[in-house]
Amino acid sequence: MKKLKVRREWEHCHKREIESLSVAGKSGDVVMCDRRDRIILFAPDGKPVWDKTTDFTPVKVRITEDGNSIFTLSCDGYLIKLDRAGQILWDLWVTKDTNTIAIKSKGQSAVVTSHKGRFHVISSGGERGRIVHTPEPIAHAKISARTGAL
Repeated sequence: MKKLKVRREWEHCHKREIESLSVAGKSGDVVMCDRRDRIILFAPDGKPVWDKTTDFTPVKVRITEDGNSIFTLSCDGYLIKLDRAGQILWDLWVTKDTNTIAIKSKGQSAVVTSHKGRFHVISSGGERGRIVHTPEPIAHAKISARTGAL
């Protein structure tokens, strides 16, 4: 039997419950949001790049592999795109029953899923693409970095 060795690189103790966390595969950046109004971007060494209070309640965050774009899903159904500096590039109301979000590795598009079984496809520029209906609610969505398939 092989043993798994884990090494702690850094630690962050947050005052509130963390809602969502995402790691950039290539850059090593980490972005997280809490259940109220805060989004934090961490460098690979664990030091905060920025810590922002928002005027919306983030429920899901995803960061691109290179760490240059951050997509946030708000509790009131908006998809918000931030740049690496934490500035809002655009926001788009998607639907009030959002569930989760998946993004392509370079941020070319985002897929927002709903509790009612819909996929909302949004381009990197914030334009609504198509809506795909499924017979069941969506619990989790992920886009393969290698193939780009949902």
